[in-house]
Amino acid sequence: MHNISLTLGTASIPSFIDWRLTNSVTDCGQHSIVISNSAVSGEVDLCPGVIGPASLSILSLAPTTLDVFGVDATSSTLLHKRFSNSTWSPTWENLGGPLPSLQSPPVTTSWGNRMNVFALGGDLAVWWKFFDGRTWSPSENGWISLSGKWASPPAAVSWGPNRIDVFVLGDNKQMYWKWFDGTKWEPSPNGWTSLGGNWTTQPVAVSWAANRIDLFTIGTNQKVYHKSFDGSKWSPSTTGWESLGGTFNSAPAVVSWAPGRLDIICLGTDDTVYHKWFVNNTWGPSATSWQSLGAQKFQSLPVITSWGHDRLDLFGLNALDGTLLHKFWDSGSWGPNGVNDVDPWENLFGLPNSVPSVACWGAGRIDVVAVQTDGNPLAHLSFEGGVWGGGVGTWDGLGGTFGAA
Repeated sequence: MHNISLTLGTASIPSFIDWRLTNSVTDCGQHSIVISNSAVSGEVDLCPGVIGPASLSILSLAPTTLDVFGVDATSSTLLHKRFSNSTWSPTWENLGGPLPSLQSPPVTTSWGNRMNVFALGGDLAVWWKFFDGRTWSPSENGWISLSGKWASPPAAVSWGPNRIDVFVLGDNKQMYWKWFDGTKWEPSPNGWTSLGGNWTTQPVAVSWAANRIDLFTIGTNQKVYHKSFDGSKWSPSTTGWESLGGTFNSAPAVVSWAPGRLDIICLGTDDTVYHKWFVNNTWGPSATSWQSLGAQKFQSLPVITSWGHDRLDLFGLNALDGTLLHKFWDSGSWGPNGVNDVDPWENLFGLPNSVPSVACWGAGRIDVVAVQTDGNPLAHLSFEGGVWGGGVGTWDGLGGTFGAA
């Protein structure tokens, strides 16, 4: 796979997209007409499948609560819906967007009652807004610019109250970083710190404890690279990175279910999923090797989440028919079929039009949201007490009209 740069007006935006042939005239929600003399009709129809972040973001601030964010397909502004005590809010709240429009899916992070939302604006700067439990700042429709001109959606992580770390890819392919200490952005309101490198995918960040960040991306050689932050310095250095090997088509997805534990998945060049883990300061199965999770092929990288110790849940779109597939790791074995049976995946059906977004508010609870193909309304599926709500394949419609920004 190669990255393709799309020129929109005067801005050239590197687009981390895996261009795939789909059935003709089917609109996948990211439908584009490119005028080209190379086609007999003077037009080329493009229908891309995203290799990268979901077009939605979902988070849980507390048990029985969910907050879902997505980009409106018409206005390119941010929409928000809340689930609390078994009830969804009746309408979608419009939270505005930087003019002329949002240019990336929303990215969220939180602590306590605090929600932070980040996205690229039409000027390709990172924009930010936050909710303190009562009101949105700087206003319900307002946003704050964090400056810059970037080539990827941002990644954001919080390792404690009043701390946010944001990462983004520059147009020079280096990684950049800024952080919020509770009162101000560093290294300055408009400044960013270079973390070096020459990368082809957006950053992925995770934290397993206070003062700890692990950062991942893909190099031009398609290998995964990693660095870590201990609260005062980056390792192996501010601009240095360690190779984790592999040959991949996508940015990694990462989760931590305990301090000192990381699980990473990536989509290989064969469109199957590979897994790597970090425990006791050691990478498994080795420093640069990866575990295959079977021959199942996917349209894009699955998402990974954890609701407790020694538990992983993976969700991805079947390359054959676009239905949502699920598998899990639970206390030493892969499911759904048992010990070391990595190949089978459970079919949750549905026809998602986007990479799903997943949240967990407690042990045994999973909530999945995805944009559907039938007019792009949002759909929701929940797992609790060992069963899928309403039965496998039963999705709740939440309305709205969405697409990847």
